[in-house]
Amino acid sequence: MPPITPQDFQALLDELERNRQARRRAWLALQGIRQRLEHWNGERIPEPVARSFDGEGATLAVFIDRLIMERQAALEELCRAIRRFQATVFDDSKLDDRAGAHQAVLKALDRAEGLITR
Repeated sequence: MPPITPQDFQALLDELERNRQARRRAWLALQGIRQRLEHWNGERIPEPVARSFDGEGATLAVFIDRLIMERQAALEELCRAIRRFQATVFDDSKLDDRAGAHQAVLKALDRAEGLITR
């Protein structure tokens, strides 16, 4: 094995510093994602037990899934309510359901607005 020259040693130190800086940038990017999720979610996201990329990523993934599922459910509810109300407008046999369908639309709108204004 050839001896390590001062240039080789410096190259290793430089690479180590580049890796350290890359990890720092990656961690800061994850923290930016965390801040956005906390803003959109309207609540603080708990810190992982151990500070690691895996732990932070897993924690954030859970909250991303939750936010998307909540919004998806609200959109589905709104679509169902609007279709129900629309059916009462164009089908006189469903006239008795118009008030209930209208209330369902208003409730679904409130839920969707609540997700938007968090």
